[in-house]
Parts: sequence; C-alpha cells; structure tokens
Amino acid sequence: MKFKDSFRGTSLSVVDLTVTGDLTVNGSFNFGNASVDIFTIAGYIQGSASGKTFVSVGNVTTAHSLAATNDLAIAGKLEVQGVSWLDGLATLTKSSLGTTTSAMLSLVTDTAATVGAQQVSPAIMWTARGWETTGGTSQTVGWQMYVLPVQGASNSPSLIFQAKASTAGAYVDRLTISGAGSATFTGTVSANNKFTAASVAVVILEGRIADGASAIAIKFQCASALSTAGAKIASFYNDNGTTEKAYIDLYGGYITLGGSIQSRQGTDIASATNIVIPSDGDVFELTGTTKVDLIASTGRQNGATVVLVANESVVIDHGTATSGSNITILLNGAGDFSMTANDTLTLCLCETTAGGQAWREVARSVI
Repeated sequence: MKFKDSFRGTSLSVVDLTVTGDLTVNGSFNFGNASVDIFTIAGYIQGSASGKTFVSVGNVTTAHSLAATNDLAIAGKLEVQGVSWLDGLATLTKSSLGTTTSAMLSLVTDTAATVGAQQVSPAIMWTARGWETTGGTSQTVGWQMYVLPVQGASNSPSLIFQAKASTAGAYVDRLTISGAGSATFTGTVSANNKFTAASVAVVILEGRIADGASAIAIKFQCASALSTAGAKIASFYNDNGTTEKAYIDLYGGYITLGGSIQSRQGTDIASATNIVIPSDGDVFELTGTTKVDLIASTGRQNGATVVLVANESVVIDHGTATSGSNITILLNGAGDFSMTANDTLTLCLCETTAGGQAWREVARSVI
C-alpha cells in the first residue's frame, strides 16, 4: 500500500491500493483520474447489511421495494455503449399520464439522412426457438419491427414488420403500415368476425395482380366445400345486417331478394358475315345491311343470352355451318329472319348432344 504525504482526520489518500478481503467505506470514496485510472473488481459490489440494503448510484430512494443487497438503483441517467442483457422482467413505469401519452422507450438513429440514403430506425426484435420436424433441430425464428423513412416532399414513414422462419432464413416483409395509415400484407389476412370501416368510410377491396387471361383481382372462397341446400358463398345486406338483399348460392347463382338484375346495352355491332359480340353488355344495336351468317362465341359461354336490335333492314341467316369459333345461328321456323328497323332478336348460346353448339333463337319482336 502506498500513501500520499497527507493523512488528516478521517481522510486518507492512497496512490495504489489492493484489497484481498472486504472493503468498507463509511464516508465518501473518490477514485483517481477518470481518463487514465481503472477501478477493477474481481468480486462484486453489494449493499450494506444495515441501513440502505440495496446498491445505489446517487442519492436515490426506491419506489419499487428494492431490498436485496444485489438490487441496484440509479438516481440519474445510464448510458451503455455495448450490449445489455436483461434475463428477467423489465418494467417501465411512469405515473399520472392522464390522456396524454409520454415516451418511455425510444429507439433512435442519430445519423442524418442524405439524398437517396435514408436512415432506418433501430429494430425491436422478438426471438423464439421452434422445433423443425424434418431435420429434427431447434430453429431460431422471430419477428422484428422498424421504421422506414421514404424520401419525398412529406417524407411519410412506414412501419415495417418482418418475420423469419428458420435460423438460416432472412427476415422477410410481412406487414407494412404507411404513414397515411394504409396496411399492406404479404400473406393471408384472417378475421374471426368482420372488418368494419372506421367512421364514415368506404371499404375497398383492391387486387394488384397484373393483367392476363388467368388474372383474378379479388377472389371469394370458402375454406370447406359447401354442399348443403341453403348454403351461400356470399350474402349482401344494406341495413347493418338486418335484411338480406341478395346472395350467391353454393352453385354460383346470383339471387336477388326484391331488387332487379339489370343488363347493359353495349357497343354497337356493325353487321358483317361473321360478327363478334362485344363484352361490354348484353343488348346491342346492329347497324348496317350486310347479311349476318355466324356469330362468334368469343368471350361468351354456353348459357349466355344476347339481344340484337336492328337499326335498319338486315338479314340474319339460319343454319350456316359453324366455322371455328364462329357459331351457327338456329332460328324459329328454320328460316332466315329479315329484320327491319327496331325489330329485336334474342339468342342464347347453348349446346345439345344432337345439334351441337349454336346461337338458338329465344324470342323476336317485329315492330
């Protein structure tokens, strides 16, 4: 032990001190030069056996019944530049908040963003262990959440939720909540009861699939097959679920309960030897005077019904043989129909074993 040249009253100045047993200091304990001196403890620090039993940094009283000699209370701020491990429960408490919240945990990135280089927030991470049955190993799985700023005039941030399914797996976006409040899911969204619009708002179902012959923007389906009479794929109400207005039955049929099913007049059809029915309606004005021999089945399935309204005199041929997708027309009385202005002809595309596929006359009106 080395002493300085001063030893006055209850004060003791020591240059180097090594203690192999217990050290008790009843007064203040001041240690060296903070920039060069090191205070090393091979054992541990604990509170006194009498008086304030817990260890305190600063003059602090406990609000949570700290009593053990290995409890620690800090009166001021605590800065940790390395990794911190909490093996027990961490509780953050702030009293008397009322209706105004106050931050208790803040994760901050202190690096300024530059053009084209945004700075995301630190993530909150949840890690679990799951048993993988194929390989028979424990796998690290988890979620993490962070804020992603978006460069722009308003710089609206998004809250990103990511998940990973195995130890070697990467975190993958599963949910994004934009600064405007819209949510984007990459998987299935399940609800035990219903989705309700907030306040006075429209509920919009919007598909984002690219256009194509097999594209489906919105799909309604039931997890199990419906086969019992009375089962419905979808039901429609207009008064908060009190009175059913229409429904789609288990076979896909649309049934209205008081309303009407309205068709639409589509684009005019110019008369020609072979005509194609547009897809924008079921009733069409037929213009021109060229005789019509065949009608294409393009965009129509068996059971489809169309109404042709003549704008001028035109002949609809009976019985010309089908050619590819251009389908024969079978008319009442097995003869041609010489339409004049305002006459109508209703045809149904259907198929029989004996007669094959044809546009068969359902009705006509001669004005």
